[in-house]
Amino acid sequence: EAGKRTTLDGGHKFTPGQKFAHWEHRGVKLRVEVGPREAEKGCCTLARTFEPGSVARRETGVEVQKTEKKTRKKGKKREKKNRKK
Repeated sequence: EAGKRTTLDGGHKFTPGQKFAHWEHRGVKLRVEVGPREAEKGCCTLARTFEPGSVARRETGVEVQKTEKKTRKKGKKREKKNRKK
């Protein structure tokens, strides 16, 4: 509905940590985590990554749209900074 691509990584072959590392290295900037506890409480955890391969910062109880705007702004600032080098 919002024009975003999503992928559900619901397999059981890898641990959650392995899955997180995989998506961080692929350069996914925003990851939504919903486990059994989050589903029970009706909430989720958001993890933001700014550069491929960097460790994501995790936040709970935040709105996806606000987090996405922050991520986009910070990404644009970093791009400008890297271009100047």
